[in-house]
Amino acid sequence: AAAVRDNRAAIRSGTLAQKLVQLTLPGVPDTYQGACQLNLTLVDPDNRREVDFHRLAHMLDEVRTGRLDDLDAEKLRLTTAILHLRREETWAFVSPEAGYAPLALSSGHALAFQRSDSTGPRVVVVATRLPRELEDIGGWTDQSVVLPEGPWVDIVSGRTHGDGARRIATLLGNDPVVVLHRADHR
Repeated sequence: AAAVRDNRAAIRSGTLAQKLVQLTLPGVPDTYQGACQLNLTLVDPDNRREVDFHRLAHMLDEVRTGRLDDLDAEKLRLTTAILHLRREETWAFVSPEAGYAPLALSSGHALAFQRSDSTGPRVVVVATRLPRELEDIGGWTDQSVVLPEGPWVDIVSGRTHGDGARRIATLLGNDPVVVLHRADHR
């Protein structure tokens, strides 16, 4: 219990970053039933295990109304938002023209890349890396990432950001990850 309490921020960051990267990197994500929730087992998930779909449906209703009370719900909110984005931006994720390119960063404590289609960049992903070490050096301070031509909308918070060099702290707010969607939706 003490270890979980002392590492709560790092656990949150790692959990959300892992799901974000899994669902946005090139390829088809290997997902498991119920994997939109926390899995505190010491073995890989197993699709043969029962999933409490009633609980998941209730959680999804709570997430849709903005009532988040734990990391489980936060992970579900992020997973749902990314899956909706993947459906909307199919050509940037699963098509012959889908593209991936890393973004320029001034920090080794973040991972950032874009997903694109024939029209250019459509999605930007930024995830915190090594959150404990980041905390030890005083946080993001003036660290930045260079966003492609925009504007960009955070798919979870709805905040809009411009293009060019942007402070990572501003993009993330209180979250360890962010997914940005090009504002000029087709």
